[in-house]
Amino acid sequence: MELYEVPITWEIPPPAKNPEYLLPTEVPAPPVENFEQPLNFPTFGIETDPELEAALLDLSRYFLEPTMDPPVLTKEEQYNKECEILEEAETRAGKDYEMWLKEI
Repeated sequence: MELYEVPITWEIPPPAKNPEYLLPTEVPAPPVENFEQPLNFPTFGIETDPELEAALLDLSRYFLEPTMDPPVLTKEEQYNKECEILEEAETRAGKDYEMWLKEI
């Protein structure tokens, strides 16, 4: 019995144009008029902090609007600002989670 070497070639098919599998660069940008509308995040019945929502909305606009001039901050100031926002969000999420556990 003879053995033959068969070359194996792997062809990677192009990604399907299914919206669930689109790369971030392929996702169509939302219309510009939607930026002024408030974002409707699911709250699951938990009261949210309006100041935190405003900060997150400002942050999301910074990343979503390419024509918007970025704030003039040094890297350290930007890092500190992002840390403050994340710490506030983590604190709020922790409190909400504890309240949810007490309800169960």
